[in-house]
Amino acid sequence: MNIKQIILVSVAVVALIGFFLFGKTKSTKKNVEAKAPASQEEVFDIQQYLKLAKQNLKSKDTLTLIENAENAFKVASESTAKQAAAENLAALLVSAGDPLSSAYYYNEAAKLGNSAALWHGSGENFLALAHSISAPTTQSYLFDAAINAFQKAADAEPNNLNHKVKLGAAYVEQGTNPMQGVTMLLDVAKQDSTNIDAQFTLGKFSMVSGQFEKAINRLEKVLHSQPQNSEALFLIAEAYRNMGNISKAVEYFEKCKQQIDNEAIRIEIDRYIEETKNIK
Repeated sequence: MNIKQIILVSVAVVALIGFFLFGKTKSTKKNVEAKAPASQEEVFDIQQYLKLAKQNLKSKDTLTLIENAENAFKVASESTAKQAAAENLAALLVSAGDPLSSAYYYNEAAKLGNSAALWHGSGENFLALAHSISAPTTQSYLFDAAINAFQKAADAEPNNLNHKVKLGAAYVEQGTNPMQGVTMLLDVAKQDSTNIDAQFTLGKFSMVSGQFEKAINRLEKVLHSQPQNSEALFLIAEAYRNMGNISKAVEYFEKCKQQIDNEAIRIEIDRYIEETKNIK
């Protein structure tokens, strides 16, 4: 893993679920996709995934707990009890190392509770997983699910700009209709120029598109409110590096390093700083 990956993965603020046993989730997902008929367009089948993921559990005790929780969810008739059962099952599946199944059941809880907070949390889960899984069919399912959840949150709380920021980001990262997402993010920034999430997200996308001056302008607004934001510090340093402003790049890489406790990452930043200094 190179320095960019180490820093961006290590300091990004993402839902905890995105970090649970990525390898297992990826492996199981491959099994699901292998069973798709060759004559049909491949579509991720979440129900098939849920079955196969359970079959892959090695602990009989864990399997028993999950099956009992599944039964409690199925038989619950009152919505509050069914929501609680879904949330309990989601928690068990995270502990079992299956974040995708967990995200599915948390989304079921969001459907039952139908609150902006639940929908937003569900969107965060799906979006974190979409960042961690590379298979196109699975990723498409995850982005679609994230967009749906954030849209529900935005519908429930139209004045909460954070829902719109996440919805816009999901649209951009999905790639099907990125300008729809960019328009949402710009609208949020126009309504509230101090919205850190909007400015940071627009700054990241400016980096991806090579618009480094715009990225710096956005990220400076983030750092004005959050001077210790290590990811923003790293990104702005990278922007200056790409623009050839080595002294500024080194300055911000040093500031970023000061905000990170992980010694291994600090060493990697030092190496990257030396590499930056040697750019002709």
